Amino acid sequence: MHPPLEQPGYGPEAVDPYAPQYGQPQYGQPQQYGQPQQYGQPQYQYGQPQYGQPQGYGQPAAYQYQQPYAAGRTNVMSIVALILSVVGLAPVGAILGHVARRQIKQSGEGGDGLALAAIIIGWTLTGLVLVGCCVLAVVAFNSPNMNP
Repeated sequence: MHPPLEQPGYGPEAVDPYAPQYGQPQYGQPQQYGQPQQYGQPQYQYGQPQYGQPQGYGQPAAYQYQQPYAAGRTNVMSIVALILSVVGLAPVGAILGHVARRQIKQSGEGGDGLALAAIIIGWTLTGLVLVGCCVLAVVAFNSPNMNP
């Protein structure tokens, strides 16, 4: 039988890149070459930055403070606008949807998606009703019963 073939880089003779190598200083041992390392805090004058302090940067937009009471609340007008848009008062629902979105931007409440849905559904249904009325009027004026 042949002994198993070992791939280079594996086995007991492989070199571990994290293991200390001969000729390199170990932790806690002073270096034998070059300038001695200086430890401790660098000396800064008043007004210069210290380590760990961000300089000139504000808080990211995603982490800005919002009112804590508004986190779980949904704007009531956005709910009413969606209901009115679906029930049949589409123009009223669409207009209330616009008002609700303005309120949501000012107060930070939830319900922006509901208000947007009310706007889309309201104006779409209003447009479909207007197109249907126009088609109905054209058909009614072109019917043979209307000619004397």
